[in-house]
Amino acid sequence: MKKKGIKFYSLIISLFIFILSALLVFAANTGIVDVLINSNFNIQIYSPEAITYNFSVGSNYTIYLNVSSNGEVSAWWYDLIDLRHNRDVYKNISFTPNTTFNAVRWENQLNVYALDNGGNLFNKTVLFDVFVNNSSPQIGEINSSIYVCEGNYLAYLFEVTDIDEDILISDISPKNPFYVQFADYNNLSSFNYYVFSGFLRKTHVGEYEETVSFSDEDYVDSAIINISVIEINNAPMMKNIGVQTIWSQGENNSFDYKTLVSDVEDGNQDQGILKFNISFSGIKLFNISSNGVMNFTANSSYLGVYNISVCVNDTGIPNPSEYIGICGQNGSSITVCKNFSLTITNENRAPEILDYFPSNLSFSAGSEDILSFNVITKDADGTIPDAYWYVDDIFKEYDAGSLNNSFVYIFGCGVSGNHTIKVRITDGVLEDSMQWNLTINPTVCPQGVSEGGGGGGGGGGGKLYCQERWAWEEWPQCKNFKDSIGLGELSLEQEFLIKERCSLFNWEDDVCGYQIRTGQDLNLCNYNLTREGTIQECYYTKNPSCSDNIKNCHDDLCEVLTDCGGPCNACPSCSDGIKNQGEEEVDCGGPCFACEFPSNKGIRWGVYFFVIIFIIILLLIVKLFVDSYERKKKLEKAIAKRSSY
Repeated sequence: MKKKGIKFYSLIISLFIFILSALLVFAANTGIVDVLINSNFNIQIYSPEAITYNFSVGSNYTIYLNVSSNGEVSAWWYDLIDLRHNRDVYKNISFTPNTTFNAVRWENQLNVYALDNGGNLFNKTVLFDVFVNNSSPQIGEINSSIYVCEGNYLAYLFEVTDIDEDILISDISPKNPFYVQFADYNNLSSFNYYVFSGFLRKTHVGEYEETVSFSDEDYVDSAIINISVIEINNAPMMKNIGVQTIWSQGENNSFDYKTLVSDVEDGNQDQGILKFNISFSGIKLFNISSNGVMNFTANSSYLGVYNISVCVNDTGIPNPSEYIGICGQNGSSITVCKNFSLTITNENRAPEILDYFPSNLSFSAGSEDILSFNVITKDADGTIPDAYWYVDDIFKEYDAGSLNNSFVYIFGCGVSGNHTIKVRITDGVLEDSMQWNLTINPTVCPQGVSEGGGGGGGGGGGKLYCQERWAWEEWPQCKNFKDSIGLGELSLEQEFLIKERCSLFNWEDDVCGYQIRTGQDLNLCNYNLTREGTIQECYYTKNPSCSDNIKNCHDDLCEVLTDCGGPCNACPSCSDGIKNQGEEEVDCGGPCFACEFPSNKGIRWGVYFFVIIFIIILLLIVKLFVDSYERKKKLEKAIAKRSSY
């Protein structure tokens, strides 16, 4: 019985060992053993630490990546996340410990991963910051000379960067007719701006030296732009003469007409400067005077329709600019002509509208539908009638020289209600007309689209995408708030606002002030989406100057930073050719981009000099030892030789 018990227990032990072995094999194949074995596996990140690292402006943010583990690692990799902008900088980057990587400015999250020999993944995270002192904005490449033609608008685009991602204060001095405005973002640290103008007229011709500046309220960068407004010769503007009809006899047999012309440079038809001439397709009936007057009396021998062309030419401009070619002219005389027909008849008959489109004179349409209208006309006297088109009795288009006349119109988003389209045809005396009555169903205007209609002449439209261009004049000199209460310049709401703003800055009544400026949208978009404020608080001082340690406005200009820019001397910048504002070298280092060469180059060359001197001295010492050794050897040989005798 004893042997049987022993055998039974041996069998149980063997079975237990077999099951345990099987479990171990299974665990090994599934990684459970590794997990158990590596349950204390640990990643240690020595660098970067959870601290703030300081770097200079423009440098690479290079940081050591030093890690270790308490177990065998078959692979290391890391991710870097830019927490400020919520984006991945690096993803799954393999590395070996004791290397470096480039961090990003502000908040960083580094995730380090380790894969052990059993295929198990472990990770550890460290958060750290990169701090860089505030730097100056930087104006990109900008033309020092810009040319724009009279009769045009200036819209010059250029880039400004600020690696601090600050909201910049832009300015141009002097203002009017040129202004500066934000255009769009390239990215969070690069922006586009416009130097722009309204419509440039004859009074704007000349040379302008403009200073554009961009400030983050600590530092500023500025550039000088020379803008030339080139004078052009404006073409004369002649009023349409239109079709004319007279009788061959009776009291209405005279044609008496004065041509109306205006010219920017030479005045009107009565100045005696403009030159007129007239031509006929057939018989020449009459001449035109030096001030554009035509007189003619008909009789039965002149029956018919005469096609006439009246032309006027100006004198051009003296001494045109050498750059006038970019305006598409050379400044010489310009000729403008108007054609019309004169019908001489025994019995004038009214022109007729023979056919029209749409045939339905009352219908509904959408406010953004393209609406087309057409009339076919006839005149029994052989005259080609003129056609005049009206929208809601407002003149829109003039057509001449054709019996088939068309008009296209779009009312535009936001327009609704009852409207009319009317055409009137005339031979100069008698007429015919047609009117369509429309019910317009509106569509809603998207943001940035102006309401209202437009078009005609086979195209055009009312859906106009309008970009606001706000031209703001300088803030005037600061006024004392308490002295202005009750004078009517400020509303009660504005008085309350200014007083509240001054209290936020802890300004007493004696220094609490305000400024009111004027501005206009040169594009006349009429929806004020980007309109800025017209009133602000300011620190009042009775006699502001360039040495009062206050950023203020005086002498019709405003300072860019405290006591510099505007009416004062230019502010220090990274492009002024002067070593200032904490720069390491001229216009580099400090708030500017890093210098191309280190600022300790003098020390470096000194080190090189002493190293060279040290090597020379060392060589001299070696040579002395060698010479001494050779002399000693020679002396020993001489003594040995003497002893042998």
